[in-house]
Amino acid sequence: MSERETAAKLAGLKKDIHSSYGFWGADDLEDAVRDALGVAGPPGQPSTISSTSEAVRNATIDVDKALAAVQKLRKTTLPEAWSGEAHVAADCALQALERELGRVCDAFYEARGVFADHSQCLGEAQQADGHGMGPLESARDKLRGHTGWLDYDGDAVTAAHHEAMAGIDDRSKAADQARDAAERAEKLLRDLAGAARLSHLSGSSLDPISELAIADAGGCGDADELILTPIMADRARQAIDKLSPEDRKRLDAMLAGAKSPDEQAYILKAMAAGYPMDKVAEFDKLIHAHGDDPKWLHEHLAPLDVSDSSNDTRGQHSDTKTMGKEWTQGQYPTCVASSNVMARTQVDPLYALQLTTGGHPGDPAYDNPDAFAQRLRDEQQRVYDDGRNWAQKLPLVGSDGMNSGQSESIANQNVASHTGVEYDNQDLDSTDDRRAALSKAEQAVDQGIPVPFASRDSSGGHEMLIVGHDGDMVQIYNPWGYTVWVNEDDFINGHMDAVQKGVPTTPATIRLPK
Repeated sequence: MSERETAAKLAGLKKDIHSSYGFWGADDLEDAVRDALGVAGPPGQPSTISSTSEAVRNATIDVDKALAAVQKLRKTTLPEAWSGEAHVAADCALQALERELGRVCDAFYEARGVFADHSQCLGEAQQADGHGMGPLESARDKLRGHTGWLDYDGDAVTAAHHEAMAGIDDRSKAADQARDAAERAEKLLRDLAGAARLSHLSGSSLDPISELAIADAGGCGDADELILTPIMADRARQAIDKLSPEDRKRLDAMLAGAKSPDEQAYILKAMAAGYPMDKVAEFDKLIHAHGDDPKWLHEHLAPLDVSDSSNDTRGQHSDTKTMGKEWTQGQYPTCVASSNVMARTQVDPLYALQLTTGGHPGDPAYDNPDAFAQRLRDEQQRVYDDGRNWAQKLPLVGSDGMNSGQSESIANQNVASHTGVEYDNQDLDSTDDRRAALSKAEQAVDQGIPVPFASRDSSGGHEMLIVGHDGDMVQIYNPWGYTVWVNEDDFINGHMDAVQKGVPTTPATIRLPK
């Protein structure tokens, strides 16, 4: 039985025990006490978890020593040993290694704390659970032979009832503590695992230095800012390993000729999106002139900023713009289509480049703010029109917008084909539904898969996109033209007006990766 199931079982028995008393409730009280004694206490070994914390502490020391050695090598030894292009290349590789080791060290340090806290919380919960067993056992003994029509003893039942309430209260509270501690530890450790990006690209047929530099591209230490998300790195590695010898030579030449690790990462992102080598080569020719301009690459190939929540405050809007023009649905009823378009730009750099430059970067006839805004509007309308049925389009009797089933369909058509992961529409009818769905959504965005959802209230419905996750905060793209960080509780408890006043309040449906 899981911690959540144990807590729910004991909570139910607590209710039964508190409500069962006197002559008419004596039999039910005896049954509930017997059942409560039969529920196992919080599982796990605090000493083993504590030992794991100590092992992680030792690993942190080892990684920290390696980090110090790399820093010394880069800042002291390397400048004295090399110069020119060799120095630049080596420094780039060592910077990437330094940042990767820094991320590992931070993750280990946090993980050590998670294990230590969980060990303490579990130990306290088990101790509290043990305290509750004694009164329940005493209540069982007092009730034995003193219930039923002929054997009822009011004093014995009353005394047993008080002891049973005290015991079940202790056990139920302990179960809640164990459940909360386990879920908190699971969540924190999952978050830390989401930062382990390098492992997803390692094992490809690229050389280790290239793997390191490309996996690190796009960030200055923060894993959330890296160009290749875990699922993209996995798919890129798989695509590389399937190349023919001729295509592998073409890829090696492209990577060798790239102006920066950022350009290399976008080449692999195009491969991860499922494009053949001819398309990838055409794409690289279009972006190569800007290969050493990280700002241009980000604005035109992945315009959404998914940096961690420490850079923003709750409810603060960050406009999503290209060339000064917002990625917005404007005055049109295209929130579903617009969220879908943004989701695809995040996983498909060729699609993003077509929208932002018309496939002609640097050509003022195509690559200008007004032309971009018109292409975005046209694409939102195309997705909207293609995703709606004939009845919705009927004049006078038709309706605006798209439903959740249509949102699932267009997401699978336009986004899933570039991630390899299909979406499944799910209803959110309760806080428990929203809590469970949000946990799955957070796992998805940690891997690099955006998650569409719709919120509703008496004013109507609106679709948005979960694009980021950091601790107990989630980042939401609102197709009104911005992203915003909100607390998990706002999503779970139906307070999406935290995104902006006027946004329908309660998440009602969500498209989760299968």
